[in-house]
Amino acid sequence: MTARALAGMLGAALLGGCFSFSVQTPGEPLPPQELRMRTETRQFAAQMSESVQRTADAIAAQSTDPAVRAAALRWKLGTSVATRRSAYRSVPRHALVDTWAFAEQMERFLREGSGRELLGERQADAVKEAARLAEEARSLAKRHLDSTQLARNGDLVRELATNEPLADLDFVRAPVALSAVLAGAQPPATAGSATDVAADAIERFDVYGHSIPDEARWRTELLIGESGIKGSDVARLLTRTDETLRRIYELAETEPGKAAALLEEARADLQRGWAQVDQRWVETLGVLQAERAALARTLESAQTALDATIQRERTAFYAALSQERTGFASDAERFTVRVVEEARSIAREAMFWFFLAIALVLGTTFAIGFVLGRATQRGGRDQGG
Repeated sequence: MTARALAGMLGAALLGGCFSFSVQTPGEPLPPQELRMRTETRQFAAQMSESVQRTADAIAAQSTDPAVRAAALRWKLGTSVATRRSAYRSVPRHALVDTWAFAEQMERFLREGSGRELLGERQADAVKEAARLAEEARSLAKRHLDSTQLARNGDLVRELATNEPLADLDFVRAPVALSAVLAGAQPPATAGSATDVAADAIERFDVYGHSIPDEARWRTELLIGESGIKGSDVARLLTRTDETLRRIYELAETEPGKAAALLEEARADLQRGWAQVDQRWVETLGVLQAERAALARTLESAQTALDATIQRERTAFYAALSQERTGFASDAERFTVRVVEEARSIAREAMFWFFLAIALVLGTTFAIGFVLGRATQRGGRDQGG
């Protein structure tokens, strides 16, 4: 270890309070207002989905019409998917406005659009719930947007609800244009710091874990209902088969010829019945397999996007760390040079004062001796005279 490096380490240890550095995570953190907007928008979306589920379940429980019950199931399924898509857009203001727009579109769809008769006698309950949610979405926007932004985005929401109405309960829709929400300004250059991005990814996968299993179950219920397979149909088929077999057994003892003919007829009837059930099950399972493949692709796409984001943030973090390390080494080098130079200056000054003190001591002693010697010689001459 060189003397220069040793001096630098010693100086840094002794004067550590005078020199510090920090490593900042890459990316600009989102402002607190943006974080609150994102959090409250996602909370509202979750509450919106849960409210629709409760209302739809109540409508289904109070109705005996299969079409109404299927429509209620589709309503909560479509709402769950649409609210997740709108509330989890990357730019918080875009997510807020798009969630507001979906609430307005759903209210119009159920009140005066294509869905105004889907829920039969319970339609008023659905309209009332949708109107309440649309009003809460407007209140949420008022809390986070200034008067100018509220007026401009309110026009966007009304225009979208009027010109692009929802067609059915699948709620397939185009989002509000990001450029229109931002009034022509450039979107943010970052979705937040590395910590913000990680927290956002965790929250996204958490909502996927809670909502997608429910959505898959609702889709299965819809497919089974639409397939036409009913437990009562299967039970009737089994009862008829059992009755036929009993009659064949009775005829086998008295009229074997008739029993053989009846057996052949029963076999053909049973084959037709179970072939129909098998066909419906094959169709249902095929659609379920397609739904599962689509879900797997969605999750894979989300995982790929998350991996890319994490890799990008990790690369940026290590680049920032390397830059900080380089800067620290440069600062430490300059600090070491300064410590060494100051040490040399102090050493030179100390040697100067040391030799000056010796010179003063020796000079003073010599001067005192000289003065005392002269005084003694002068005193001796005065006594001799």
